[in-house]
Parts: sequence; C-alpha cells; structure tokens
Amino acid sequence: MKKKLFNHGIAVMGIAVLVFLAMGSATNPSVRQAIQIGNNTGAVISQVYVRNTGQDTWGGYRNAKARTRQELAGYYNNGQPYYSTVYVRDANDNIVYDRVDVPNGSSYSHTVTAIGETKEDTPTLPNIDIKVVDSNGVVYGKYNIDLATTERVTFTSADRHPTLTMQNNTGFPVNITSPGTRTINNGASVGYQLPELTSDRKVTVSYSINNYTFSQEVNLDTNVTIPLTERPPTITVRNNTGYPITITSPFNQTVSNGNASNGYPKQSRTANARHTITYTSGSWSYTKEVMLENEDVTITLTEADRPPVVTILNNTGSTVNLVFLRNPNTNWPNTNILALRLKEDGTVDTVAAGTGADVRAGSFTNRETTRFWLGNIQGVTRADRYDIRIDDVNNASYVKSNIQITGDVTLTFTASDRR
Repeated sequence: MKKKLFNHGIAVMGIAVLVFLAMGSATNPSVRQAIQIGNNTGAVISQVYVRNTGQDTWGGYRNAKARTRQELAGYYNNGQPYYSTVYVRDANDNIVYDRVDVPNGSSYSHTVTAIGETKEDTPTLPNIDIKVVDSNGVVYGKYNIDLATTERVTFTSADRHPTLTMQNNTGFPVNITSPGTRTINNGASVGYQLPELTSDRKVTVSYSINNYTFSQEVNLDTNVTIPLTERPPTITVRNNTGYPITITSPFNQTVSNGNASNGYPKQSRTANARHTITYTSGSWSYTKEVMLENEDVTITLTEADRPPVVTILNNTGSTVNLVFLRNPNTNWPNTNILALRLKEDGTVDTVAAGTGADVRAGSFTNRETTRFWLGNIQGVTRADRYDIRIDDVNNASYVKSNIQITGDVTLTFTASDRR
C-alpha cells in the first residue's frame, strides 16, 4: 500500500522554532520519526538535503525556518500592547523561508512523517538519504538510513564525497575543460568533488596546453590524486657559449652560461615543425633553425655560436696602453678597448671601466696579454675581418690589417707590425 510521506525539520540552535506540518487526513493513521543530524565536519553546514532512498532528486534544502515578524494586534485589559506573530510572504503570497546554518559541534533535527492512504493502512517509515554541504562547498552524504533503528547521524570528514585532485606537473599553465572549467599554473593543484554518488563514478579529465588537448578517465570510488604530465613537445636552448645570451624569438628569456632555457612548447599538432630560434650574444644577433616534431629537442650553443674572443700578445718590447678595433677602410674609433675592462662572463666591469692609460690596470707590458670580446665592442659593424691597432706608451702604433676573425683567436704583435 502506498504511503504519503512528509519531510520537515527544525534547527536545534538553542531557540524554539515553530513549524506547521501538513499532516493529511486526520482520520488516516500516521507515523513520524525525528532524526538528529550532527555536524562534526569541522566546518559550518550551510545546506541540508533529505530524500527517500531510491529517489533521484533532492528538492530544496531542509535547514530552513519560516520568516516571521511581530505586529501590534491590540491591547490587554491592563493597557499593555499585544503583538501577534505573522508569517512574511512574497509577492505570490508564498511564505518566505530563511536558511539556518548548522555550526560545527551542533545538530539539526529533521522529522519524517508517513501517512497511510486509507484508514485501514498501517504506514511505515522509509529509509532516507541525507546530503549536507558546508560553507566551503564540500559535499557529505549518508545513504539508506533506516529510520526504524536510527535516531541520530553525525557527519564527519569521513563522509565527504570522493574528491579528485589534479596536480599540474606539465611545466606549463593548463586549461582544464573537464570536470569544470578553470586555468591552473604549473605546480598548482585543483580539486573536484562528485556532487552525487551514482553507480558510474567515472570522470573524464580533459585539459589543453596551447592547441594540444589531453584526456584520461578516472574512477572516483575513493579520493584520487592524479598528476597532469602530458604536454606538447618542447624546444630547450642550453647555453654553453661562455657568455650570457638573450632569446628573443619565439619566446623571450635571458639564459646565463651553463644553464638552459625553459622549454618552449609546440603550438599545435599540425604546426610547422620548422622553428627559428633568435638570440643575442652581446651586441650580436644569431638565428638557429630546429625541427620540432613529436619529441623534445634541445639545442646546445657553444663557443662557435657567440662573438669571438680576441687575445693580444704583446711582443713589441714596450708597454701598451691603447687598443683599437675598426672595420677595414673606416676611421679609427676613439674608444680604447683597454678602458672597458671586461669580466670573464663578457660583461663590462663598471668599477674598472674607464681606467686611464697611465694606470697599470689600463696597460700591459711586453710579453703580457689582454683579451676582449667582440660582443661588447660598440661602434664596429659585425664582420669577419677587422683592423686592430695597439699603441705603446711612447706613442708608437702597431697595426694588423684585414685580419679574419671567425672564432676565438690569439694575435701576436711584434716590432714588425709598427706603422
């Protein structure tokens, strides 16, 4: 025999809350059972849902009370004002209900009533499901509760619906498209919780990097953490030139000597495999072409991929205090290379820069050497041939003309180079 079932409740908050119940026909038999819903989740429960086991939908939340106000109704015989409680209604004459939060450590009382269909019917209470949601949006559930034997249920962290944690280990920001839609940076994680416990708990995780998409299925029978590792193939530039470089295309990054760039991902599976890497070393610009198919590629830059280092050996017999460099058939510049005082990494030593010729740091004696890096010489057009002049402290000049310099080189100046 079918029964008429009614769910209703009041919050146990230290105050009395009056609830009017639709009890059906007074002549039909009925049975009712109150169940205490305790909160030990560690958070505030903001939503409580109750349904008969076997139903698919929950309906509205149950932790609610009718909104009321007091209105002056008249006066007692002794002249004191008399107020009556009036229900607040909306524009459609429906009673307005307010949700009652259930703090951690407190409980909420919910009553279920079963009414028989006929006078002869003996109603029985159904088994029920209870779902609660805390103020952080975390869902907890208890299912198939036997009201005949259960007067209280207490929700704890163990009652949380299974949670999927997605950890981004791809090295790049990813755009998650399922479950939900969000963007998370590399190294970050994001969670997803099953809103309902169904027999099929498979969840499809889908995300994209650039125009690459990746998917996998996860079974959420329990809490699961999955690392997101699939990513597009990448180009990495390793700098073994001995000097810092700055990559300008197809991405921007400065890479010190001995280190590698971040991986640059291919934009899509159908993108052109040919990529051009543009970088600067000092004031010189370089390009490298690389084929990026379906596997990672690393380009290693060596000494041949940066401006040459020129070492000058002084065998003139005199102390040299001026060094000049020019392109052939141009005027000698005013910049004394010895005044630059370069560091080992090719950058200018700003403390020693500008040292005058009369100071020991700005000169080198017979049989000593000095070195400079073409990447730091300004006012000279990049070429493979140069003129180099050194002047000694006696104002004598020594010149090597139209010298081909395509890599690191040592030039020895002797008295025969005097002009």
